[in-house]
Amino acid sequence: MNFNAPLIDERKVQQIYEQALELAKKYCPEWSNVKGSTQDPDDLGIVLLKLFSKLTETVIGQVNRIPEKHLLAFYDFIGIDHMPP
Repeated sequence: MNFNAPLIDERKVQQIYEQALELAKKYCPEWSNVKGSTQDPDDLGIVLLKLFSKLTETVIGQVNRIPEKHLLAFYDFIGIDHMPP
């Protein structure tokens, strides 16, 4: 099937991480590791932000596939069979 639905969200891991880091600077001013331009990679908060970013990218990938899944479900509903491979 050649269905090109628009992407709901196009952000990647690095963009999500940078946005989360900016929000951490705003909402957690007492967190000393996010104030400077370089962060300690062993800091638990930084590790959690990176994990959060990767998981968020995975969810974004699944959300971007929703229109295609709905189209396939609609075709099944109206009785259109899939072409064999």
